[in-house]
Amino acid sequence: MKTKTIFLFLLNFGIHLLFAQGENDNWYFGNKAAVNFSNSTPVAIPNSAMETLEACGSVSDSNGNLLFYLSPQKIWNRDNQVMSNGNLVSYLDTAQQLAIVKNPANDDQYYVFTTGVNGLNNINYRINYSIVDMTLGNIGTNGYPLGEVMYRFKQIPVIDEIGNVFTSEAITIVPNTDGVSYWVLIPNDKRLYAYRLDANGFDNGNPVISNLYIPISGNHYGIKASPKVYYSNFTHYICISPWTDNNVWGAPDSYFTNQVYSFNAATGEITPDFYLEANALRTYSAEFNKDASVLFLGAQDLYAVDLINSSGTSVHVMMVYDDPQPYSSATGMAIQRNAKNDIYFSKNFQLYLAQILKPDVFGPGIGYDLNAIYLGGTGSTESGLPQLIPSLDLEGHRTTLKQSNPNQKRMVLMLDQEERNQRAKMRNIEIYPNPVSDLLTIKTDQKVENVSVYDISGKNSKVTILRDNKVDVRNLPAGNYMINIETKEGKTTKKFIKK
Repeated sequence: MKTKTIFLFLLNFGIHLLFAQGENDNWYFGNKAAVNFSNSTPVAIPNSAMETLEACGSVSDSNGNLLFYLSPQKIWNRDNQVMSNGNLVSYLDTAQQLAIVKNPANDDQYYVFTTGVNGLNNINYRINYSIVDMTLGNIGTNGYPLGEVMYRFKQIPVIDEIGNVFTSEAITIVPNTDGVSYWVLIPNDKRLYAYRLDANGFDNGNPVISNLYIPISGNHYGIKASPKVYYSNFTHYICISPWTDNNVWGAPDSYFTNQVYSFNAATGEITPDFYLEANALRTYSAEFNKDASVLFLGAQDLYAVDLINSSGTSVHVMMVYDDPQPYSSATGMAIQRNAKNDIYFSKNFQLYLAQILKPDVFGPGIGYDLNAIYLGGTGSTESGLPQLIPSLDLEGHRTTLKQSNPNQKRMVLMLDQEERNQRAKMRNIEIYPNPVSDLLTIKTDQKVENVSVYDISGKNSKVTILRDNKVDVRNLPAGNYMINIETKEGKTTKKFIKK
């Protein structure tokens, strides 16, 4: 009850993370996909030159005019050309995250951080930073310079406290409460490195180090920071998503864990005030809603975790989206909040960007729309969306509100066990005949409560449900389909071919 009261007070006070006005208006991602958020209705941008599987980033000026966008391999200018000196040394584009932030000492410059692929120690896979100067480069179609990657500050390796390079796919940036600097956060095995970035530059090799309570060693897919919260001992929640390095992606026993910590942006350290361990088979992408009351976790399925009412051994969670194609190549997901606090998620190879409809109220009404933004037919989604460009926290050092902290002890959410139990209960469900030409029969001892059919693009196909668990598929065009079967024990998905 104490935790709930604190959170409600926090909500009434108003929680936010500052993002530069207009600088997040344009998202470039996936396979030549792009969206403009300047107006009330998002609009697809048709001219992106970028193809990237995961990590991506884009930044605009304060008026919402595109400046540049990038993958781990290249930086493109606003005229959709590779920027001067914009070819980066990178072998793969499968690192999960990259980050962009304005230089605190120069409004015309941007630091760009690219990460490395986990488990690969080749020089190409290290974490690097570069500086883009928008006063340099060729003159563009609007008469202004198109920007250039500075030759003296191109792909400088990020080093640890003893001077070694290291790799991680996870990186994010949080404003310091002093109003003049940022923290660049990178998890490295069982520690979190927080590097200060201020007017003097990037404090390379001198991170503030916090120990993490991660139960597995090795790889990190992603890290996300919540909007600012106004507790006396910490300012943000941080969700870090590591995974085991001894399982094959997509296998039934693949294992991921999502660790949520309290983080103090005044010191750059993890604090002991809050800790949630969410173990799962199929979640490695995370995002917080606008007031940090709900945490979303996804990769194949999508879950919502109630951070207000969860405490101790009682962690409130619900499934928001149940993937109709588990373990297929189209199951990757990225989740990202935009500057207007709308939350979108991507599904691999789709022509639409999906949206969580009501992310700010935990409960059955959260909902989702897989076809929220049509990408214009010229682009498609992949497993990455651009992180927001943060702004200096100009009010943090003036905040006088002091609240008690949630005083949460270790909380564990066993999503993995829940998924295994559900899968065991649904394993005896069968469909026949397959291939089918007219009526598809569902064989099960359980009562079928709902059935839906999807084509290979994820589009819902209308079918008629008859008695005796028969599904009329005569009106479906010939092709490959997925049938999603729901009983009181859970949901399962089967593939079938319509002749």
